[in-house]
Order: sequence, then structure tokens, then C-alpha cells
Amino acid sequence: MRMKFLAVLFFGVALLTAATASARESTINCHCFKDRSYDPEQPHKVTDYLLATTHNSFFAQAFALNKADVVRARMGGIAGEDLWLVHYLSEKSGIHTRELMDTRADKGFWSVVVRELSLPANALGAQVQAIAQQGGDDAALAAAVADETASRLLAVEAAELKSLRDSGAGTQQILLAIFLSRQTGRPAGDIYAEVQAQKITWGEVLASTGLSPAQIEPEIVKLMQ
Repeated sequence: MRMKFLAVLFFGVALLTAATASARESTINCHCFKDRSYDPEQPHKVTDYLLATTHNSFFAQAFALNKADVVRARMGGIAGEDLWLVHYLSEKSGIHTRELMDTRADKGFWSVVVRELSLPANALGAQVQAIAQQGGDDAALAAAVADETASRLLAVEAAELKSLRDSGAGTQQILLAIFLSRQTGRPAGDIYAEVQAQKITWGEVLASTGLSPAQIEPEIVKLMQ
């Protein structure tokens, strides 16, 4: 199991750090999502793509990565939780992602890795530090990292992020709700609640802004500048 875990993780690192230009082009044109355009007759069909592209666009910008490489890593089987944690901890510690992934494979949980890094108290966000000290699982730790990153780079209040989490939103949904909130001027929580209640779809909210799915990435870049 350990060797399989290492093989998958190292494959993901290679995708993130050594992809060629032709590979990037291939990724961009891949058909992972059949529906990448908004269809007013079937507005729900673009949902998965909107969630994924918003998440991947934000993640790539947050950690100065090429979005195509992030997509390829996810297609290669790397869990979103591992991507969030390895890049966050690499940024905070200066340790290469390969070494951190190897340590994660040895220790079994990212919370153990965090504790053994012995970083300065102010190096990590309070919530990230607290979850790691409590021995929280990878999912909880990755969620805290994503929330800290969104709060810092998109100027989102921690209380708003907590409210979204408490409502059942995952990281992809949170990022899309925040993005659409910035485009519409409406609270992210209200948008999420309406989508969950099936009063509206993510695609319909996006369409109301006049933006197409293809414009999400450049708009996220603008928000983060």
C-alpha cells in the first residue's frame, strides 16, 4: 500500500513540475468534461465543470502553478487534499514537495507531518495549527488550508467561510460561491443556499453575470491581483 501511495504521489509531482508545453495543450483540450458551455435548456449540465475550473484556477494562482499541470495531476489520481496540503506546507517550510510527500507516506497523516515540521507558531494559520495539534484527519486539515488561503487572497471573512462550511459546502462550492458573490454583489451564503434548494443552478447564476465559463479563470486572476 505504501509503495502504491508513493507511486501515485510522485507521479503527481512530476505532472506538476515537469509537464511540457505540448502536454499542457493536450490537457487543455482533453474531454474530461463533456459540458463546458452554459446551455439555458439544460443549465445543470455545466455544474461539474464550473466547480472544477473555479477550484483549479484559484489553486493554480494561489501557489503560482500552471493550471493545466494541476488538472493533469488531478486526472492522474492525486487527491485534492494532498495537493492543498503539500503545496501549502512546501510554501511555509521551504521543503520540496517530493520530500513532504515521502514524509506523508511514512507518517500516515498530514497532521503528523505538520507537528514534526516544528514550524514557528505564526507560520501556519490558527485553524490549521489547531487541527494539526488535535490530530485531525487530512480532509479537515485541507479544508482549513483552503479556507485560510481563500481568506487571505480573496479577502473573505473567516466567519463567512465557517458559515459556508457549516451549511455543508465543500471547497469547490465555497470558491464558486465566493466568485459568483463578487460578480453579483450577493452574499455567497445566499447563492449557495439557493443552489442547494434547487431554486437556481450554478450555471444560471454565472449566466446572470454575463460571463461564460471560459472567462472564470481570467476573472479569478483579476480578483487575486
